[in-house]
Amino acid sequence: MERREKRALAFLLAASLLCLALVGLAAGDPPAERAEALFRAGREEFDRAAAELLAGNGPAELPRGVTEVTLYPAGEGRAQTVEFLCGGWGVGPSTSYWGISHVPSDVLTGFQGAALSGWEPWDGGWLWREAGGDNRCFVRRLEPGWFCFEMRF
Repeated sequence: MERREKRALAFLLAASLLCLALVGLAAGDPPAERAEALFRAGREEFDRAAAELLAGNGPAELPRGVTEVTLYPAGEGRAQTVEFLCGGWGVGPSTSYWGISHVPSDVLTGFQGAALSGWEPWDGGWLWREAGGDNRCFVRRLEPGWFCFEMRF
């Protein structure tokens, strides 16, 4: 095989694998449901990590399936929120993130603890849509003070 044919074959193979991965992602559970399943399976880990972060310590260990945990302080209409990021996908203006939020005050909050208004009931939770834009955030209460979320930009 010539070098040019080998490159073309390698490109086609890589493109095929990428397409299969995308189809696999699309065929799976919606991201908020995947985050909820991780929460249910590792409930004690989420409790421990949230308590450590709220006490001013970084969590010793992240719950399984969590890539990042961040504490967003209260202020400017925003409730104190511990956010467990479980995944993200996309590039530039077409990006989504999903995970679990712990809001000790049990106030409905958006991605990164944002204080959003205009929530609408939707699919067993609430949906916020940006006026005049395409950003949207879906949140569902799992238990008092615990929510799963999916944010799309």
